[in-house]
Amino acid sequence: MIHFLNYGYANNNRCGWENRYRPKSLEEVVLPAKLKELFISYRDDQAASSLLLWGDPGTGKTTSAWLFNPDATTMIAASRLKDYDLDSPEFLAMCSTLPVTSEHRNRRRVIALDEADTLTEHTQKSLRSLMDQYASTTWFVLTANYKDRFIPALLSRLDEVGFGFYEEEMNDLMVGRCMEILEKEKRIMKKSDVEHLVRVYGPDMRQILIQLQKKSTFNQTSNN
Repeated sequence: MIHFLNYGYANNNRCGWENRYRPKSLEEVVLPAKLKELFISYRDDQAASSLLLWGDPGTGKTTSAWLFNPDATTMIAASRLKDYDLDSPEFLAMCSTLPVTSEHRNRRRVIALDEADTLTEHTQKSLRSLMDQYASTTWFVLTANYKDRFIPALLSRLDEVGFGFYEEEMNDLMVGRCMEILEKEKRIMKKSDVEHLVRVYGPDMRQILIQLQKKSTFNQTSNN
């Protein structure tokens, strides 16, 4: 059985900031400017090759995969995908049909395989053939922590994008995003403390937001 992931949005006050402030468009994802421009061009012209987004946890791989075409994306837990799943009528039907919504009509659907570095070698070989067969209707986007776990024949069909960046530009972007969230939440933290938090936990933006919420809550409680 194929295990689908529900990549929805949680915009209420009962969830953590890492979910409440999950980006809703590629423009909102914290990425280096050149990479963001590349991804936006992929999204807008829908002519890119299948992608492998690989790198450290929490750096925006799964979020980016979803936002290439959010109204016509199927997110699948690759760690639970079996060889026979790829041959199932359900999966082949997804691969062979274009989205039907008016906004995305005649644009390829996205099948995003999350944690694809867990796929077996045999499953990777099967996936390789499907990428060739359904290239006109389906855009495969794979996310992974380790690219060395893929067979060469599959890698040769993928445009690899590494998320191993950690540069001064990213520091500034992550600090800026944290300061925006603190303002929205009416929390107070010194910018120097936010910069320290980013240095310690970056480039894992998910963990940065978890720690930002905890520390700002502690500061607020201490000051009351």
